[in-house]
Amino acid sequence: MQCVDQSIYCNGSCCQNGPKCCGGRCCLGGEEFGVTCCSPPKTNPAISGECCRNQEGRCCGGKCCAHANKCCGLTKFKGQCCAGDCCGNNCCPTGTSCCDGKTCCARGQRCCKGKCCEQGGECCNGVCCPAGAPCCNGKCCKPGFRCCGGQCCPINLQSQCCSEALTSTGTALLNALLPAAAKPKPTPSEVPGPLGVCCPGVTADGTSTGLTCCGTACCKSGSVCCTDPRGNPLNRCCPEGASCCDDGKTCCEKGTLCCGNGKCCKEGTQCCGKECCPQGTECCGDGKCCPVTQTSTGMQSACCGKACCDPKLKATCCWGADRKPGECCAALDANGGETGNQCCGKRCCGKGFRCCTDADGNPLDQCCPDGTQCCGTTCCKPGFKCCGDGKCCPEQLGACWNNTCCDVKLKPLLCAIKGVNDTTGETVLLPGDCCPSATDTGAEAGNQCCGRKCCSKSDTCCVNSDGTPMETCCPQGTQCCDDGKTCCKKGTVCCGDGKCCPAETFCCKPKVLDASATAKAFAAAMLGSRSMGLLARKPKEDVAKTQCCKQGDACCDDGTCCPKGTQCCGAGKCCPVDGDCCGKTCCKPGFSCCGPNKCCETKLKPLCCGADLTTSTGTTPPVIDCCPALDIFGKETGSECCGAACCTGGAKCCGGKTCCRPGESCCGEKTCCKENEVCCGNGKCCPKAQGTCCGQTCCDVASKALCCSIQGTALGGACCPQVFPSTGLPTNMTCCGHECCKAGQECCGSKCCPPDYKCCGDQCCPKDRNHCCGSTCCNPLTKPRCCGTAADASTGVTECCPSVDLLGRDLGTFCCGKQCCLPPTNGAAAQCCKSDAGDEICCDLAVGVAGGQ
Repeated sequence: MQCVDQSIYCNGSCCQNGPKCCGGRCCLGGEEFGVTCCSPPKTNPAISGECCRNQEGRCCGGKCCAHANKCCGLTKFKGQCCAGDCCGNNCCPTGTSCCDGKTCCARGQRCCKGKCCEQGGECCNGVCCPAGAPCCNGKCCKPGFRCCGGQCCPINLQSQCCSEALTSTGTALLNALLPAAAKPKPTPSEVPGPLGVCCPGVTADGTSTGLTCCGTACCKSGSVCCTDPRGNPLNRCCPEGASCCDDGKTCCEKGTLCCGNGKCCKEGTQCCGKECCPQGTECCGDGKCCPVTQTSTGMQSACCGKACCDPKLKATCCWGADRKPGECCAALDANGGETGNQCCGKRCCGKGFRCCTDADGNPLDQCCPDGTQCCGTTCCKPGFKCCGDGKCCPEQLGACWNNTCCDVKLKPLLCAIKGVNDTTGETVLLPGDCCPSATDTGAEAGNQCCGRKCCSKSDTCCVNSDGTPMETCCPQGTQCCDDGKTCCKKGTVCCGDGKCCPAETFCCKPKVLDASATAKAFAAAMLGSRSMGLLARKPKEDVAKTQCCKQGDACCDDGTCCPKGTQCCGAGKCCPVDGDCCGKTCCKPGFSCCGPNKCCETKLKPLCCGADLTTSTGTTPPVIDCCPALDIFGKETGSECCGAACCTGGAKCCGGKTCCRPGESCCGEKTCCKENEVCCGNGKCCPKAQGTCCGQTCCDVASKALCCSIQGTALGGACCPQVFPSTGLPTNMTCCGHECCKAGQECCGSKCCPPDYKCCGDQCCPKDRNHCCGSTCCNPLTKPRCCGTAADASTGVTECCPSVDLLGRDLGTFCCGKQCCLPPTNGAAAQCCKSDAGDEICCDLAVGVAGGQ
């Protein structure tokens, strides 16, 4: 068959008016009319092709794939048309999801490193745990167990997880973050275990174990749970009869006292660092115990700083003018003879030594042998005289001048200038160098005084315009500069600031600008052409110094030399003349400055995100980002600035700091919640299908958690789970204000008290302080009375007033209003005083208080 009029033969028919032959059919229209022939690679489209209208679909794997479907494989030749999700180059059926780009998982299954876990199961370190078996520390627990501190805890033994608020993941993370010294160490009364311990309530035969939680520790029956002053457990159990120390780590046996640093001292002794001082001694610090003796004037301590003075040797402590102790000075030797020692400030001067004093007779903590002369911190031998602070000079050979010993054989010139005494205003002589005019052989040395400075024969003494010496000696071959301090070689130029420049260069001195001009110059240097209206940071002062510039260089206002073809940009920076100055960066042609050190392409009309310096503090430059308003084809991008970030592709600004993509919602200042999440506030996103918001917390729906919060307050609530998700068994947890109390805890005001604690007002009191005085916890062994009125008790403003000490001895205390007072030491009758406000107070606190007897 032959086709005419430019028609194309196609499977026994002729395709007319320009259509292609595709798969044995005529594709009406052609590519110019939006029709494409899809065919597999390396095949004849006329035989194996398929017509595809662009408005209906696109080519995918040689077939026409509807726009509603996805093309897996990303090419029109090697792809697969998929109505579900793409999984690598494969297609997952509708209702399934891709797992790690390898496997398709059914709805309800969880992806676990390329495998699909059964519905209700959990992925645990690459292994699928069956439904009801929780993941714990990388392993699967058996059904009927829950995770507690990285170990599987049986539910049927009425087990308590000490520190229930920590999940298995949170516990493992916290254990990893804690240093070894901070992790709780088990005592004989504890059940050893990591942070978050499984504490079984009964044994396998149903017998009670008597174990209770103490924070993250599990205590045996009869042991004491250590708590802080507010009653919060310190994760420490002490054996029965022992007491907890304030450090929350040490347990002291009965009859001993806590001394800190893990030290326990027997009753009747005194704590002294890491030691215990027995009776009859006193702690002198750092574990040093010194005896205390009875004298006619009372008890006398042997402490002298951190040392002990021996009372048998009648040793006394030498004290300095700063009222700090020094050495021990013994009046007797070991044989009972007199030593003749005496204190000299902090020093002890022995027999044959005398005490050095100042002009007013005050000791200088210095002892010199008899026959010598005190000279500051030195003693001058006979035949020497003191020339000042610690300088001794031979009387026959030397002369004293300005705390220096001058050799008279060298015929010294005593250099000095006239000055004014700052105190009296009188004209005085200000001494300087000792300048020898002769050599060791007696020849003329040629040295000369230049004010207070001694110049050698070959030196030049620099003088000012009126001939007054400026106390600078310039070596031979140099010249004095006008500053009177610098010497420049001949052939160079004095530039000031101690700078000498070669003759072929010139001096470039920084100009002194006023404050406003300096700020503007600095802003221009940092922000280039965009500095207008922006707050400039204050430049560093006294940084620029005089420089030597080559001929042809430009001398900048800040003292920088910029080579020919460059421009001054300030802050020591030179940029090409055809570019733009931008802080420490030079922008290429076609780019402009968009803030400190940031160059953006000018033709894209960039927005300078974060360029407003009013949002930066101190000397830290702001973060700058280029946000192009146009693309490379000149079309508008729709981008916008969000603080220092640029939001593109339809993203919107969240809180001025973060860009949220389309479909996401802003939550707080930095967080974006997805479509299937709800914002609980403060950047917390909660999955709609798995949790509900409680204040700023996300509660698990599976645990049927209650939201604990105080109505009418701004306090965030706490989630209180009612069942264990893995078993459905009740947790026996209840709300207490905005806290969630575990099983066995008592609600006290708005806080939860641990087991065996008593609620006093709004405080949790342990067993050893379970006597209530309003909201104060008192030790019942001291038979306390409560100081304060009933109205005070209702507000918690009361004090415990112990009647006896822990040994049962009467203390004689009494109440004065809200205060507990000790009896007067002078035997007077016990009485209360009144303050200016009319409140009853203890009399020893009312000394000098008007109207108070």
